[in-house]
Amino acid sequence: MHVNEKCGPNPANAARIRNLCCLVKNCGFFDLGYSGPAYTWTNKRFTTNPTFQRLDRCLANVEWCTKFPRTTMFHLPMIYSDHTPILAILDSHSQKAKKTFRFENWWLLKDDFSPIDANSWLQTASKPFHTQTKILATNIKTWRKKKKPLNQQLQQIEHQMLQQQNLPLDKQNHKLQATLFQNHEALLTKDAIFHRQRVKKLWTTDGDQNTQFFQQAILKRDRKNRITHILDAQGNSVVTSKDIANIFIDYFQNLSASHLTHAANPNEHSHPVTILEEYTMSALDEQEILDLIREMKKNASPGPDGLNVAFYRAAWPWIKQDIMELVTDFYIIGNLHPHLKTTCIVLVPKKNAPNHPQDFRPISLCNVIYKILAKSLANRLKMHLPDYIHASQTAFIKGRRITTNIILAQEIVHTFRLSAWKTKGFLIKIDLAKAFDRIEWNFLLHALRRQGFHGHFIDLVYQCISVPTFSVLINGQSHGRFQSQRGIRYGCPLSPYLFILAINELSIRLQEALQQNQLSDISLGPNCPQIHSLLYADDLIIYGKANHQKATLINNVLLDFCSQSGQMPN
Repeated sequence: MHVNEKCGPNPANAARIRNLCCLVKNCGFFDLGYSGPAYTWTNKRFTTNPTFQRLDRCLANVEWCTKFPRTTMFHLPMIYSDHTPILAILDSHSQKAKKTFRFENWWLLKDDFSPIDANSWLQTASKPFHTQTKILATNIKTWRKKKKPLNQQLQQIEHQMLQQQNLPLDKQNHKLQATLFQNHEALLTKDAIFHRQRVKKLWTTDGDQNTQFFQQAILKRDRKNRITHILDAQGNSVVTSKDIANIFIDYFQNLSASHLTHAANPNEHSHPVTILEEYTMSALDEQEILDLIREMKKNASPGPDGLNVAFYRAAWPWIKQDIMELVTDFYIIGNLHPHLKTTCIVLVPKKNAPNHPQDFRPISLCNVIYKILAKSLANRLKMHLPDYIHASQTAFIKGRRITTNIILAQEIVHTFRLSAWKTKGFLIKIDLAKAFDRIEWNFLLHALRRQGFHGHFIDLVYQCISVPTFSVLINGQSHGRFQSQRGIRYGCPLSPYLFILAINELSIRLQEALQQNQLSDISLGPNCPQIHSLLYADDLIIYGKANHQKATLINNVLLDFCSQSGQMPN
Protein backbone atom coordinates (compact mmCIF):
# COMPACT_ATOMS: atom_id res chain seq x y z
CA MET A 1 0.00 0.00 0.00
CA HIS A 2 3.11 2.19 -0.14
CA VAL A 3 5.85 2.43 -2.76
CA ASN A 4 8.55 1.79 -0.13
CA GLU A 5 6.94 -1.54 0.82
CA LYS A 6 8.64 -3.23 -2.13
CA CYS A 7 12.34 -3.80 -2.70
CA GLY A 8 13.47 -5.41 -5.94
CA PRO A 9 14.40 -4.91 -9.58
CA ASN A 10 10.88 -3.91 -10.63
CA PRO A 11 9.39 -0.85 -8.89
CA ALA A 12 5.93 -0.90 -7.33
CA ASN A 13 2.99 0.20 -9.50
CA ALA A 14 1.93 3.55 -8.03
CA ALA A 15 -1.45 3.58 -9.83
CA ARG A 16 -2.44 0.19 -8.42
CA ILE A 17 -1.33 1.25 -4.96
CA ARG A 18 -3.54 4.34 -5.14
CA ASN A 19 -6.53 2.23 -6.21
CA LEU A 20 -5.97 -0.22 -3.37
CA CYS A 21 -5.63 2.58 -0.82
CA CYS A 22 -8.88 4.15 -2.05
CA LEU A 23 -10.65 0.79 -1.79
CA VAL A 24 -9.43 0.23 1.78
CA LYS A 25 -10.39 3.78 2.77
CA ASN A 26 -13.87 3.50 1.24
CA CYS A 27 -14.45 0.27 3.17
CA GLY A 28 -13.62 2.04 6.43
CA PHE A 29 -10.51 -0.04 7.13
CA PHE A 30 -7.04 0.98 8.16
CA ASP A 31 -3.75 -0.81 8.66
CA LEU A 32 -3.04 -2.08 12.18
CA GLY A 33 0.70 -1.74 11.65
CA TYR A 34 3.29 -4.28 12.75
CA SER A 35 6.37 -5.03 14.78
CA GLY A 36 9.25 -7.02 13.32
CA PRO A 37 10.64 -7.45 9.78
CA ALA A 38 9.41 -4.91 7.24
CA TYR A 39 8.69 -7.39 4.41
CA THR A 40 6.32 -10.38 4.54
CA TRP A 41 7.12 -12.09 1.21
CA THR A 42 10.17 -12.86 -0.89
CA ASN A 43 10.79 -14.76 -4.11
CA LYS A 44 13.82 -16.37 -2.39
CA ARG A 45 16.07 -15.67 -5.38
CA PHE A 46 18.81 -14.35 -3.15
CA THR A 47 21.57 -14.78 -5.72
CA THR A 48 19.88 -13.02 -8.65
CA ASN A 49 17.24 -10.30 -8.51
CA PRO A 50 15.76 -10.89 -5.03
CA THR A 51 12.39 -9.25 -4.41
CA PHE A 52 10.93 -8.38 -1.02
CA GLN A 53 7.42 -7.04 -0.46
CA ARG A 54 4.97 -6.41 2.33
CA LEU A 55 2.04 -8.33 0.88
CA ASP A 56 0.41 -9.55 4.10
CA ARG A 57 -1.20 -7.17 6.54
CA CYS A 58 -4.09 -6.92 8.99
CA LEU A 59 -6.84 -4.39 8.37
CA ALA A 60 -9.51 -3.41 10.89
CA ASN A 61 -12.41 -0.99 11.22
CA VAL A 62 -13.39 1.39 14.01
CA GLU A 63 -15.58 -1.18 15.78
CA TRP A 64 -12.73 -3.69 16.05
CA CYS A 65 -10.29 -1.13 17.45
CA THR A 66 -12.90 0.09 19.92
CA LYS A 67 -13.41 -3.45 21.23
CA PHE A 68 -9.73 -4.47 21.04
CA PRO A 69 -7.78 -1.20 21.36
CA ARG A 70 -4.50 -2.93 22.22
CA THR A 71 -4.33 -5.27 19.24
CA THR A 72 -0.69 -5.74 18.26
CA MET A 73 0.58 -7.42 15.08
CA PHE A 74 3.94 -9.23 15.02
CA HIS A 75 5.79 -10.37 11.88
CA LEU A 76 7.40 -13.69 12.83
CA PRO A 77 10.57 -15.10 11.18
CA MET A 78 10.21 -16.39 7.62
CA ILE A 79 11.59 -19.95 7.63
CA TYR A 80 9.98 -22.61 5.40
CA SER A 81 7.40 -20.54 3.54
CA ASP A 82 8.01 -17.57 1.31
CA HIS A 83 5.52 -15.66 3.48
CA THR A 84 6.04 -14.33 6.99
CA PRO A 85 3.60 -15.64 9.64
CA ILE A 86 1.66 -12.87 11.37
CA LEU A 87 0.76 -13.17 15.05
CA ALA A 88 -2.12 -11.04 16.37
CA ILE A 89 -2.24 -10.40 20.12
CA LEU A 90 -5.53 -8.83 21.20
CA ASP A 91 -4.59 -8.21 24.84
CA SER A 92 -8.08 -6.80 25.47
CA HIS A 93 -8.03 -7.64 29.18
CA SER A 94 -4.74 -5.93 30.07
CA GLN A 95 -4.95 -3.32 32.79
CA LYS A 96 -4.91 0.27 31.62
CA ALA A 97 -2.05 2.41 32.84
CA LYS A 98 -2.91 5.39 35.01
CA LYS A 99 -2.71 8.40 32.73
CA THR A 100 -1.60 11.87 33.71
CA PHE A 101 -4.08 14.66 34.40
CA ARG A 102 -5.28 16.53 31.31
CA PHE A 103 -7.87 19.30 31.34
CA GLU A 104 -10.98 18.46 29.30
CA ASN A 105 -12.54 21.35 27.38
CA TRP A 106 -16.07 19.99 27.82
CA TRP A 107 -15.80 20.51 31.59
CA LEU A 108 -16.28 24.22 30.93
CA LEU A 109 -19.89 23.47 29.91
CA LYS A 110 -20.72 21.97 33.32
CA ASP A 111 -22.77 24.35 35.45
CA ASP A 112 -21.05 23.37 38.70
CA PHE A 113 -17.50 23.50 37.35
CA SER A 114 -16.59 27.20 37.20
CA PRO A 115 -17.50 28.02 40.85
CA ILE A 116 -15.34 25.13 42.12
CA ASP A 117 -12.55 26.18 39.79
CA ALA A 118 -12.56 29.86 40.79
CA ASN A 119 -12.99 29.21 44.52
CA SER A 120 -10.13 26.71 44.52
CA TRP A 121 -7.84 29.23 42.86
CA LEU A 122 -8.79 32.18 45.08
CA GLN A 123 -8.21 30.13 48.23
CA THR A 124 -4.55 29.67 47.22
CA ALA A 125 -3.90 33.30 46.24
CA SER A 126 -0.92 33.63 48.62
CA LYS A 127 0.91 30.60 47.21
CA PRO A 128 3.35 30.42 44.24
CA PHE A 129 1.80 29.99 40.81
CA HIS A 130 3.01 26.41 40.31
CA THR A 131 1.54 25.44 43.70
CA GLN A 132 -1.78 27.02 42.77
CA THR A 133 -1.98 24.98 39.56
CA LYS A 134 -1.09 21.77 41.42
CA ILE A 135 -3.81 22.29 44.06
CA LEU A 136 -6.31 23.25 41.36
CA ALA A 137 -5.57 20.05 39.41
CA THR A 138 -6.09 17.98 42.58
CA ASN A 139 -9.46 19.65 43.24
CA ILE A 140 -10.55 19.15 39.62
CA LYS A 141 -9.69 15.44 39.81
CA THR A 142 -11.76 15.14 43.00
CA TRP A 143 -14.69 16.89 41.30
CA ARG A 144 -14.31 14.70 38.20
CA LYS A 145 -14.53 11.44 40.18
CA LYS A 146 -18.03 12.38 41.32
CA LYS A 147 -19.25 12.65 37.73
CA LYS A 148 -20.23 9.78 35.48
CA PRO A 149 -18.37 9.41 32.17
CA LEU A 150 -20.10 10.91 29.13
CA ASN A 151 -20.90 7.56 27.55
CA GLN A 152 -22.62 6.35 30.74
CA GLN A 153 -24.67 9.55 30.95
CA LEU A 154 -25.74 9.12 27.32
CA GLN A 155 -26.73 5.49 27.90
CA GLN A 156 -28.74 6.46 30.98
CA ILE A 157 -30.70 9.16 29.13
CA GLU A 158 -31.32 6.88 26.14
CA HIS A 159 -32.63 4.19 28.51
CA GLN A 160 -34.99 6.69 30.15
CA MET A 161 -36.23 7.88 26.75
CA LEU A 162 -36.83 4.28 25.66
CA GLN A 163 -38.81 3.59 28.84
CA GLN A 164 -41.02 6.60 28.17
CA GLN A 165 -41.61 5.73 24.52
CA ASN A 166 -42.58 2.14 25.43
CA LEU A 167 -45.49 3.44 27.52
CA PRO A 168 -48.96 3.94 26.03
CA LEU A 169 -49.40 7.37 24.50
CA ASP A 170 -51.79 8.53 27.23
CA LYS A 171 -49.24 7.68 29.95
CA GLN A 172 -46.14 9.20 28.36
CA ASN A 173 -44.64 12.27 30.05
CA HIS A 174 -43.94 14.50 27.06
CA LYS A 175 -42.49 17.26 29.24
CA LEU A 176 -39.96 14.79 30.66
CA GLN A 177 -39.14 13.57 27.14
CA ALA A 178 -38.44 17.13 26.02
CA THR A 179 -36.10 17.61 28.98
CA LEU A 180 -34.36 14.31 28.25
CA PHE A 181 -33.95 15.30 24.61
CA GLN A 182 -32.34 18.62 25.58
CA ASN A 183 -30.00 16.87 28.02
CA HIS A 184 -29.11 14.29 25.37
CA GLU A 185 -28.30 17.02 22.85
CA ALA A 186 -26.12 18.82 25.42
CA LEU A 187 -24.23 15.59 26.15
CA LEU A 188 -23.65 15.01 22.43
CA THR A 189 -22.15 18.49 22.20
CA LYS A 190 -19.80 17.70 25.09
CA ASP A 191 -18.92 14.37 23.50
CA ALA A 192 -18.07 16.13 20.22
CA ILE A 193 -15.82 18.56 22.10
CA PHE A 194 -14.17 15.59 23.86
CA HIS A 195 -13.28 13.92 20.55
CA ARG A 196 -12.41 17.14 18.72
CA GLN A 197 -9.82 17.86 21.41
CA ARG A 198 -8.10 14.57 20.52
CA VAL A 199 -8.41 14.43 16.75
CA LYS A 200 -5.64 17.05 16.18
CA LYS A 201 -6.88 17.99 12.70
CA LEU A 202 -6.88 21.77 12.44
CA TRP A 203 -9.36 22.01 9.58
CA THR A 204 -12.04 20.25 11.67
CA THR A 205 -11.75 22.49 14.72
CA ASP A 206 -15.12 24.17 14.28
CA GLY A 207 -16.58 22.03 11.54
CA ASP A 208 -17.85 18.49 11.83
CA GLN A 209 -19.70 16.95 14.76
CA ASN A 210 -18.77 13.69 16.48
CA THR A 211 -18.99 11.43 13.42
CA GLN A 212 -17.28 8.19 12.47
CA PHE A 213 -14.57 10.30 10.87
CA PHE A 214 -13.56 11.57 14.31
CA GLN A 215 -13.62 8.08 15.77
CA GLN A 216 -11.43 6.72 12.98
CA ALA A 217 -9.00 9.65 13.08
CA ILE A 218 -8.53 9.30 16.84
CA LEU A 219 -8.01 5.54 16.64
CA LYS A 220 -5.48 5.93 13.81
CA ARG A 221 -3.58 8.55 15.77
CA ASP A 222 -3.57 6.49 18.96
CA ARG A 223 -2.39 3.37 17.14
CA LYS A 224 0.32 5.24 15.27
CA ASN A 225 1.71 6.83 18.45
CA ARG A 226 1.36 3.79 20.72
CA ILE A 227 4.70 2.19 21.55
CA THR A 228 4.44 -1.58 21.99
CA HIS A 229 8.13 -2.48 22.04
CA ILE A 230 11.61 -1.06 21.56
CA LEU A 231 15.05 -2.59 21.00
CA ASP A 232 17.71 -2.03 23.65
CA ALA A 233 21.44 -1.57 23.03
CA GLN A 234 21.93 -5.34 22.77
CA GLY A 235 19.13 -5.73 20.21
CA ASN A 236 16.70 -7.35 22.65
CA SER A 237 13.02 -6.46 22.38
CA VAL A 238 11.61 -4.68 25.45
CA VAL A 239 7.82 -4.65 25.87
CA THR A 240 6.88 -3.32 29.35
CA SER A 241 6.15 0.40 29.69
CA LYS A 242 8.65 0.84 32.51
CA ASP A 243 11.51 -0.81 30.59
CA ILE A 244 10.63 1.08 27.40
CA ALA A 245 10.65 4.35 29.36
CA ASN A 246 14.07 3.56 30.89
CA ILE A 247 15.56 3.04 27.42
CA PHE A 248 14.23 6.41 26.23
CA ILE A 249 15.35 8.17 29.41
CA ASP A 250 18.90 6.81 29.03
CA TYR A 251 18.90 7.84 25.37
CA PHE A 252 17.76 11.41 26.05
CA GLN A 253 20.04 11.82 29.06
CA ASN A 254 23.04 10.89 26.92
CA LEU A 255 21.85 13.14 24.08
CA SER A 256 21.34 16.15 26.37
CA ALA A 257 24.67 15.75 28.19
CA SER A 258 27.16 18.45 27.27
CA HIS A 259 30.26 17.26 25.38
CA LEU A 260 31.73 20.71 24.78
CA THR A 261 35.37 20.55 23.69
CA HIS A 262 35.98 24.10 22.50
CA ALA A 263 34.01 26.89 24.14
CA ALA A 264 33.33 30.06 22.20
CA ASN A 265 35.10 33.17 23.42
CA PRO A 266 32.31 35.45 24.74
CA ASN A 267 34.18 38.59 23.68
CA GLU A 268 35.12 37.34 20.21
CA HIS A 269 33.48 39.43 17.48
CA SER A 270 30.85 40.69 19.97
CA HIS A 271 29.06 43.88 19.02
CA PRO A 272 28.13 46.68 21.42
CA VAL A 273 24.53 46.78 22.61
CA THR A 274 22.63 48.13 19.61
CA ILE A 275 19.10 46.79 20.07
CA LEU A 276 16.75 49.13 21.90
CA GLU A 277 15.80 48.17 25.45
CA GLU A 278 12.41 49.88 25.55
CA TYR A 279 10.54 47.10 23.78
CA THR A 280 12.97 44.19 24.04
CA MET A 281 12.98 44.16 27.86
CA SER A 282 9.69 45.90 28.67
CA ALA A 283 7.24 43.82 30.71
CA LEU A 284 3.99 42.69 29.13
CA ASP A 285 0.73 44.50 29.76
CA GLU A 286 -2.56 42.70 30.32
CA GLN A 287 -3.75 42.99 26.72
CA GLU A 288 -0.49 41.61 25.29
CA ILE A 289 -0.69 38.55 27.55
CA LEU A 290 -4.31 37.95 26.58
CA ASP A 291 -3.38 38.27 22.89
CA LEU A 292 -0.61 35.69 23.35
CA ILE A 293 -3.09 33.24 24.89
CA ARG A 294 -5.58 33.81 22.08
CA GLU A 295 -2.87 33.14 19.47
CA MET A 296 -2.18 29.68 20.92
CA LYS A 297 -4.02 26.61 19.64
CA LYS A 298 -6.97 25.84 21.89
CA ASN A 299 -6.71 22.06 21.50
CA ALA A 300 -2.92 21.82 21.77
CA SER A 301 -1.71 19.24 24.28
CA PRO A 302 -0.93 20.76 27.69
CA GLY A 303 2.28 20.53 29.68
CA PRO A 304 2.94 18.57 32.88
CA ASP A 305 0.47 20.65 34.92
CA GLY A 306 -2.36 19.44 32.63
CA LEU A 307 -3.93 22.90 32.14
CA ASN A 308 -4.40 23.77 28.46
CA VAL A 309 -5.05 26.98 26.55
CA ALA A 310 -8.84 26.54 26.73
CA PHE A 311 -8.62 26.64 30.53
CA TYR A 312 -6.53 29.83 30.51
CA ARG A 313 -8.98 31.53 28.17
CA ALA A 314 -11.99 30.58 30.30
CA ALA A 315 -10.29 31.32 33.63
CA TRP A 316 -8.71 34.61 32.55
CA PRO A 317 -11.03 36.86 34.66
CA TRP A 318 -9.89 35.29 37.95
CA ILE A 319 -6.29 34.22 37.18
CA LYS A 320 -5.08 37.26 35.24
CA GLN A 321 -3.80 39.05 38.35
CA ASP A 322 -1.54 36.14 39.31
CA ILE A 323 -0.28 35.82 35.73
CA MET A 324 0.48 39.54 35.58
CA GLU A 325 2.49 39.35 38.81
CA LEU A 326 4.45 36.34 37.57
CA VAL A 327 5.24 37.92 34.19
CA THR A 328 6.25 41.24 35.76
CA ASP A 329 8.48 39.45 38.26
CA PHE A 330 10.11 37.53 35.41
CA TYR A 331 10.87 40.61 33.29
CA ILE A 332 12.11 42.79 36.14
CA ILE A 333 14.00 40.34 38.35
CA GLY A 334 14.56 37.53 35.86
CA ASN A 335 13.01 35.01 38.24
CA LEU A 336 11.53 31.81 36.76
CA HIS A 337 10.71 28.94 39.10
CA PRO A 338 12.09 25.57 37.92
CA HIS A 339 8.65 23.93 38.23
CA LEU A 340 7.33 26.19 35.47
CA LYS A 341 9.99 24.82 33.09
CA THR A 342 9.10 21.16 33.62
CA THR A 343 8.41 19.48 30.30
CA CYS A 344 6.88 16.25 29.04
CA ILE A 345 8.45 14.59 26.00
CA VAL A 346 5.90 12.96 23.71
CA LEU A 347 7.31 10.61 21.08
CA VAL A 348 6.09 10.78 17.48
CA PRO A 349 7.30 7.98 15.17
CA LYS A 350 9.26 9.10 12.12
CA LYS A 351 8.57 5.91 10.15
CA ASN A 352 6.46 2.78 10.12
CA ALA A 353 7.43 0.13 12.69
CA PRO A 354 10.01 2.15 14.66
CA ASN A 355 12.39 -0.03 16.69
CA HIS A 356 14.96 2.36 18.17
CA PRO A 357 14.76 5.62 20.17
CA GLN A 358 16.23 7.57 17.25
CA ASP A 359 13.24 6.48 15.13
CA PHE A 360 11.04 8.85 17.15
CA ARG A 361 10.77 12.64 17.06
CA PRO A 362 10.68 14.11 20.59
CA ILE A 363 8.11 16.89 20.95
CA SER A 364 8.22 18.92 24.17
CA LEU A 365 4.92 19.69 25.88
CA CYS A 366 5.55 22.87 27.88
CA ASN A 367 3.24 24.44 30.44
CA VAL A 368 1.07 27.22 29.03
CA ILE A 369 2.37 29.74 31.56
CA TYR A 370 5.92 29.02 30.38
CA LYS A 371 4.87 29.36 26.75
CA ILE A 372 3.44 32.81 27.52
CA LEU A 373 6.87 33.94 28.73
CA ALA A 374 8.78 32.20 25.94
CA LYS A 375 6.43 33.47 23.23
CA SER A 376 6.72 37.04 24.49
CA LEU A 377 10.52 36.79 24.28
CA ALA A 378 10.24 35.19 20.83
CA ASN A 379 8.11 38.10 19.60
CA ARG A 380 10.75 40.56 20.81
CA LEU A 381 13.55 38.51 19.29
CA LYS A 382 12.14 37.72 15.86
CA MET A 383 11.49 41.35 14.93
CA HIS A 384 15.28 41.94 14.86
CA LEU A 385 16.27 38.79 12.97
CA PRO A 386 15.77 40.06 9.38
CA ASP A 387 18.45 42.72 10.01
CA TYR A 388 21.02 40.37 11.52
CA ILE A 389 20.53 36.92 9.97
CA HIS A 390 22.53 36.25 6.79
CA ALA A 391 20.52 36.20 3.56
CA SER A 392 21.42 32.54 2.99
CA GLN A 393 19.01 31.54 5.79
CA THR A 394 15.36 31.61 4.71
CA ALA A 395 13.56 29.63 7.45
CA PHE A 396 11.59 31.35 10.26
CA ILE A 397 12.50 34.84 9.03
CA LYS A 398 9.70 37.27 8.25
CA GLY A 399 9.69 38.32 4.61
CA ARG A 400 11.76 35.33 3.43
CA ARG A 401 10.57 32.14 1.76
CA ILE A 402 12.28 28.77 1.96
CA THR A 403 11.30 28.18 -1.68
CA THR A 404 13.80 30.91 -2.62
CA ASN A 405 16.70 28.67 -1.63
CA ILE A 406 15.14 25.70 -3.42
CA ILE A 407 15.06 27.67 -6.68
CA LEU A 408 18.60 28.97 -6.15
CA ALA A 409 19.89 25.45 -5.54
CA GLN A 410 18.35 24.26 -8.80
CA GLU A 411 19.84 27.20 -10.69
CA ILE A 412 23.32 26.57 -9.27
CA VAL A 413 23.20 22.88 -10.22
CA HIS A 414 22.04 23.93 -13.69
CA THR A 415 24.94 26.41 -13.91
CA PHE A 416 27.43 23.65 -13.07
CA ARG A 417 26.14 21.68 -16.06
CA LEU A 418 26.50 24.50 -18.59
CA SER A 419 29.30 24.21 -21.11
CA ALA A 420 30.27 27.81 -20.36
CA TRP A 421 31.15 26.82 -16.79
CA LYS A 422 34.85 26.05 -17.12
CA THR A 423 35.77 25.59 -13.44
CA LYS A 424 35.08 22.47 -11.44
CA GLY A 425 32.56 23.14 -8.71
CA PHE A 426 31.41 21.30 -5.62
CA LEU A 427 28.14 21.00 -3.74
CA ILE A 428 28.01 19.70 -0.17
CA LYS A 429 24.66 18.81 1.41
CA ILE A 430 24.87 18.67 5.22
CA ASP A 431 22.13 17.49 7.54
CA LEU A 432 22.69 18.18 11.23
CA ALA A 433 21.71 15.27 13.48
CA LYS A 434 19.36 16.14 16.37
CA ALA A 435 20.20 19.79 15.80
CA PHE A 436 17.92 21.27 18.48
CA ASP A 437 18.94 18.69 21.10
CA ARG A 438 22.69 19.21 20.67
CA ILE A 439 23.00 23.00 20.67
CA GLU A 440 25.17 24.30 23.53
CA TRP A 441 23.65 27.02 25.72
CA ASN A 442 26.89 29.03 25.97
CA PHE A 443 27.10 29.11 22.19
CA LEU A 444 23.56 30.51 21.99
CA LEU A 445 24.38 33.22 24.52
CA HIS A 446 27.49 34.10 22.51
CA ALA A 447 25.35 34.43 19.36
CA LEU A 448 22.95 36.78 21.18
CA ARG A 449 25.84 38.93 22.42
CA ARG A 450 27.30 39.08 18.91
CA GLN A 451 24.04 40.54 17.60
CA GLY A 452 24.02 43.28 20.25
CA PHE A 453 21.22 42.15 22.56
CA HIS A 454 21.20 43.61 26.05
CA GLY A 455 22.61 41.49 28.86
CA HIS A 456 19.33 41.43 30.80
CA PHE A 457 17.43 40.15 27.76
CA ILE A 458 20.06 37.43 27.32
CA ASP A 459 19.62 36.50 30.99
CA LEU A 460 15.85 36.15 30.45
CA VAL A 461 16.45 33.84 27.49
CA TYR A 462 18.91 31.81 29.54
CA GLN A 463 16.35 31.45 32.34
CA CYS A 464 13.94 29.91 29.83
CA ILE A 465 16.27 27.45 28.13
CA SER A 466 18.58 26.37 30.96
CA VAL A 467 18.25 23.20 33.06
CA PRO A 468 14.66 22.17 32.29
CA THR A 469 13.33 19.01 33.93
CA PHE A 470 11.97 16.36 31.56
CA SER A 471 9.71 13.35 31.88
CA VAL A 472 8.87 10.93 29.05
CA LEU A 473 5.29 10.08 28.07
CA ILE A 474 4.89 6.43 27.07
CA ASN A 475 1.34 5.65 25.89
CA GLY A 476 -0.09 8.51 27.94
CA GLN A 477 1.78 7.71 31.17
CA SER A 478 4.59 9.90 32.53
CA HIS A 479 7.91 8.22 33.41
CA GLY A 480 11.12 9.44 35.04
CA ARG A 481 12.63 12.85 35.70
CA PHE A 482 15.95 14.12 34.38
CA GLN A 483 17.60 17.44 33.59
CA SER A 484 19.41 18.45 30.42
CA GLN A 485 22.77 20.18 30.12
CA ARG A 486 22.31 21.50 26.60
CA GLY A 487 19.74 21.71 23.80
CA ILE A 488 16.54 23.59 23.09
CA ARG A 489 13.08 22.06 23.02
CA TYR A 490 10.88 21.19 20.06
CA GLY A 491 7.62 22.83 21.09
CA CYS A 492 9.12 25.87 22.83
CA PRO A 493 8.19 29.12 20.97
CA LEU A 494 11.75 30.43 21.41
CA SER A 495 13.56 27.44 19.95
CA PRO A 496 13.29 28.11 16.16
CA TYR A 497 14.60 31.67 16.48
CA LEU A 498 17.41 30.74 18.86
CA PHE A 499 18.52 27.98 16.52
CA ILE A 500 18.53 30.37 13.56
CA LEU A 501 20.81 32.68 15.56
CA ALA A 502 23.12 29.78 16.37
CA ILE A 503 23.36 28.42 12.82
CA ASN A 504 23.92 31.99 11.61
CA GLU A 505 27.34 31.79 13.25
CA LEU A 506 28.35 29.32 10.54
CA SER A 507 27.23 31.75 7.83
CA ILE A 508 29.27 34.51 9.48
CA ARG A 509 32.39 32.36 9.49
CA LEU A 510 31.93 31.36 5.86
CA GLN A 511 31.40 35.02 4.93
CA GLU A 512 34.59 36.02 6.76
CA ALA A 513 36.54 33.34 4.89
CA LEU A 514 35.06 34.63 1.62
CA GLN A 515 36.07 38.23 2.38
CA GLN A 516 39.61 37.07 3.09
CA ASN A 517 39.71 35.30 -0.31
CA GLN A 518 40.09 31.95 1.44
CA LEU A 519 36.81 30.63 0.08
CA SER A 520 35.26 30.78 -3.37
CA ASP A 521 31.62 31.37 -4.17
CA ILE A 522 29.11 31.13 -6.99
CA SER A 523 27.46 33.93 -8.94
CA LEU A 524 24.53 33.25 -11.24
CA GLY A 525 24.94 36.47 -13.20
CA PRO A 526 26.65 39.87 -13.34
CA ASN A 527 24.06 41.52 -11.07
CA CYS A 528 23.51 38.56 -8.74
CA PRO A 529 24.95 38.34 -5.20
CA GLN A 530 27.77 35.98 -4.39
CA ILE A 531 26.49 32.67 -2.95
CA HIS A 532 28.57 30.40 -0.74
CA SER A 533 25.83 28.58 1.17
CA LEU A 534 22.08 28.06 1.40
CA LEU A 535 20.43 27.23 4.73
CA TYR A 536 17.07 25.54 5.30
CA ALA A 537 16.80 25.74 9.11
CA ASP A 538 19.04 22.80 10.17
CA ASP A 539 19.89 21.66 6.62
CA LEU A 540 22.55 23.47 4.61
CA ILE A 541 24.20 23.35 1.21
CA ILE A 542 27.68 24.78 0.63
CA TYR A 543 28.90 25.70 -2.88
CA GLY A 544 32.22 26.69 -4.34
CA LYS A 545 35.03 25.98 -6.76
CA ALA A 546 36.48 22.53 -6.23
CA ASN A 547 40.10 22.23 -5.11
CA HIS A 548 41.88 20.66 -2.18
CA GLN A 549 42.63 23.95 -0.43
CA LYS A 550 38.99 25.11 -0.44
CA ALA A 551 37.76 21.70 0.72
CA THR A 552 40.23 21.69 3.62
CA LEU A 553 39.17 25.19 4.67
CA ILE A 554 35.47 24.30 4.64
CA ASN A 555 36.19 21.16 6.63
CA ASN A 556 38.09 23.19 9.24
CA VAL A 557 35.30 25.78 9.49
CA LEU A 558 32.69 23.04 9.95
CA LEU A 559 34.77 21.20 12.56
CA ASP A 560 35.37 24.40 14.50
CA PHE A 561 31.68 25.33 14.36
CA CYS A 562 30.57 21.85 15.48
CA SER A 563 33.09 21.69 18.33
CA GLN A 564 31.81 24.98 19.75
CA SER A 565 28.08 24.61 19.06
CA GLY A 566 27.70 20.89 19.85
CA GLN A 567 26.35 20.08 16.38
CA MET A 568 27.15 16.86 14.53
CA PRO A 569 26.49 16.16 10.83
CA ASN A 570 24.63 12.98 9.93
